[in-house]
Amino acid sequence: MRSGLLLLFSLVGTLVQACPSGWIQHGERCYFFSIVDAGSWSEAGGYCRNFNAQLAEPDTPSAVTFLDGEVRDKHPKQGEYYLGGSDFFVEGEWRWASSLNVITNAPWGSGEPNDQLGKEDCLALTIIGYWNDVPCNTSLPFVCQVDNEFSQTAIG
Repeated sequence: MRSGLLLLFSLVGTLVQACPSGWIQHGERCYFFSIVDAGSWSEAGGYCRNFNAQLAEPDTPSAVTFLDGEVRDKHPKQGEYYLGGSDFFVEGEWRWASSLNVITNAPWGSGEPNDQLGKEDCLALTIIGYWNDVPCNTSLPFVCQVDNEFSQTAIG
């Protein structure tokens, strides 16, 4: 009986902690913050897809605040991070790459997005918490996200 309970607690602990090793849970998602430049925005997205993830799309105020805090507190030397938004298709109409939903909660920096020299179509999070449009061929670190399927339903 005792070994059965121990196995049950181990299994429940595994289900609750469903983020992959090295990823950080927030709400129903897990996030990975790269510490090296990935290359272009497209290449950064490819790294995420290799792990069945996508570039982060913080679509709630809570997620925006979380990513901002993580970048400021734990990754301040990295500068800017690619997120999963762009205005590739219609200049000035920012959309999330995975859903094509319009980005509505953007904490843009002062004067941003500005499409400087007509070449800034990809979304980056700065270490001071603002969003910036950057050229998509800029080599930056990135943030991936994946749904944490067990975050709310593991026990109950």
